[in-house]
Amino acid sequence: MNVLFLQTADSTRYAPMLRLTGQTVQAYASRHGHSYNSFLGIKRGFHPWHAVYNRIEMLTSLMVEGYTGWAVYLDADSYIHGQDFDLRAYLAGKENIAFIAAPDLADPPLWWRINDGVFAINLGHPMAVRILLRWRAAFHAISDDELRRAEKWAAVPSDQMLLHECLRNMPEAESACLTTRDVCGVLNYAHAAFIRQVLRAVTNDDMDKRMAIIEAAVAEAMGGAFTPLNAAATAPDRRQEAEDYVNALYQLLLLREPDPEGFAHAVANCGTPGHSWADELRALLGSGEFRAKTQAFLAHYERGGANRG
Repeated sequence: MNVLFLQTADSTRYAPMLRLTGQTVQAYASRHGHSYNSFLGIKRGFHPWHAVYNRIEMLTSLMVEGYTGWAVYLDADSYIHGQDFDLRAYLAGKENIAFIAAPDLADPPLWWRINDGVFAINLGHPMAVRILLRWRAAFHAISDDELRRAEKWAAVPSDQMLLHECLRNMPEAESACLTTRDVCGVLNYAHAAFIRQVLRAVTNDDMDKRMAIIEAAVAEAMGGAFTPLNAAATAPDRRQEAEDYVNALYQLLLLREPDPEGFAHAVANCGTPGHSWADELRALLGSGEFRAKTQAFLAHYERGGANRG
């Protein structure tokens, strides 16, 4: 059983956090024979906080591509504490489960009120597919104009709010979802054995304090074998290499200087664990701008050939 781990964040505010926590996920996946994918940017939306919806689009893409295994999603503020945790043993015998997530601490507990900052979804289960399709439909019911106006967090329903509403209206899904308090000992909470999350509420959304907590937690989980937050200050050459590489890609393939947003996004991707620099090359080769310029060049070349004949 190979599991796919997913992380995502915007390319500015939460990108440094993902570069820290991603090291724990990449290390765990490599050690135990699993896979890891990460994405920096916004799949659909306009403002940095809209990256919260990326998980919906990433999982939908996996489903469309025919992936039918388990996927474990972690927010940028989540990290794998239990590097020795036996995930295969934990998931063994849970083929009848579609979705695993930790509930909030409401009393009485409500099965659909979960924290979607960390969860596992079984894309081989029909109920998981139904949940995911409803979740995505609810997201796409928010128009582009509404998203464009939603500059502040949760000005439109967030990913978690949408998921809560979907689950609440799917009572038939309860028997296929493992959202009991027992999950808290495995996922999300401060003493979870496997995956832990450092929520905004821990530091009253003080980003610097939160990053410090996460850096210390990552160091503990990795036994000191990690790249610290201030590594860029001690290794500026690596950053410069990424910037030079991205500049060269834009100039050679698109015949222009990179735009600031695209440049920042690509350079940040080059520093993300599990993201190959070749991915940036493939992204530009697959872009509409590259295709359009290639077609224009070929059309011009063909006209020139006809004229010479």
